[in-house]
Amino acid sequence: MLKMFDRPTHGLFIVGCDTGVGKTHVGCLLLQWLRELGLSPGVYKPAESGFDERQPEGSDAYRLWQAAGRPLTWQQVCPQRFFAPLAPDQAALREDRMIDSGQLRQGLKVWKTYSEFVIVEGAGGILSPMSKDEVVLDLAIELGYPVVLVVDDSIGAINRALLSLNVAGRYRGGVPLAGWVLNQTSSEEDESRQSNAREIQKRTDVPLLAKSTYGEQVIAWKHEALAPLLPKMNRPSS
Repeated sequence: MLKMFDRPTHGLFIVGCDTGVGKTHVGCLLLQWLRELGLSPGVYKPAESGFDERQPEGSDAYRLWQAAGRPLTWQQVCPQRFFAPLAPDQAALREDRMIDSGQLRQGLKVWKTYSEFVIVEGAGGILSPMSKDEVVLDLAIELGYPVVLVVDDSIGAINRALLSLNVAGRYRGGVPLAGWVLNQTSSEEDESRQSNAREIQKRTDVPLLAKSTYGEQVIAWKHEALAPLLPKMNRPSS
């Protein structure tokens, strides 16, 4: 039976330096870790495009819901779903629909009631459109959770990471940044992986939270960076 919580809900907002960088994979690993700590996590994806209603099991929303332990329903994970693999506002137009900007925010309410910690996943990159007048970072600011940036661990990662971190750090006065995750999205050999993490860390004070190799199902999270963001009674030891 689901518990209801009357204290403030903690959370993180996962964004990507681009589309296809593994936000959902990282989100699933983070949800798994939170459950291992004894937390009751919720998960919210405000909008998803490229969604096939006939096969929801392959969607980001469904995967996140499973990783969270199947709380509530997967439909509540993502209330606005569109078939075309485009930015949500453009995918909606393909169906003669419009993104409901209010629902992007209101859909989180149920998770704040039934969760101790919420993982929110954006769409595309940090400046990808969410609706006619706003991008992913606008929604991250409105929802109020610190941002985790997912960077694909491949050639060009240094530039992509630093660009995204710098933009986020200045956007509308600065978005709170929890840290970044370096994630391998391919099994192909890439020499840059030997130095990407080191070179990015040399150039930013934003902490590296974890590294994920391709297909890895359990990763080591940087406890000392994440502990202050967790409910106090459930903080892990460093």
